[in-house]
Amino acid sequence: MANKKKEVKNRTDRQQPAHRNTASALYLITGLGALTTAVGMMLCGKRSRALLIAQWVAPLLITAANERLACRKKQETEQSKHTTI
Repeated sequence: MANKKKEVKNRTDRQQPAHRNTASALYLITGLGALTTAVGMMLCGKRSRALLIAQWVAPLLITAANERLACRKKQETEQSKHTTI
């Protein structure tokens, strides 16, 4: 009986596609891009524009972290549902 449950669990694991959180990657890339842009503008002497762009770095990186945590929590709840069956 235990072998049957393991087989069912293995089949469901194989059927699920690998989940990639593209939203968190997008926020991360955008945040890092804003950071490098702000540094570049600061080095070119455009301080006010660099500060304007630098305002967006922290919110974008925080949003990326929140998206990643939400995705991880969702995967854990889905896995717990499959293991209880």
